[in-house]
Amino acid sequence: MADLDPVPGPDPVAGGDPVAGGDPPLDLTAIEARLLAVETALQRLEDGSYGRCSSCGSPIEEELLGNDPVASTCGACLAGRVEGA
Repeated sequence: MADLDPVPGPDPVAGGDPVAGGDPPLDLTAIEARLLAVETALQRLEDGSYGRCSSCGSPIEEELLGNDPVASTCGACLAGRVEGA
């Protein structure tokens, strides 16, 4: 008869055991934030404002959108936020 004990190792549902070399636990807050950003980008695509800065209205640089397709701020406004922080 087959052994019915669970397979030893990290529990994939619990996110694994990083100490034992498994996957790190899921960060649901970060996942929810990213999902919201994707939904917002899709809405902007529908209303025609995708690719335009939500702060100043200028086009968002292709490189920024290439690195992060949900970006909603142009490089100049982003730099202003960093400088003003």
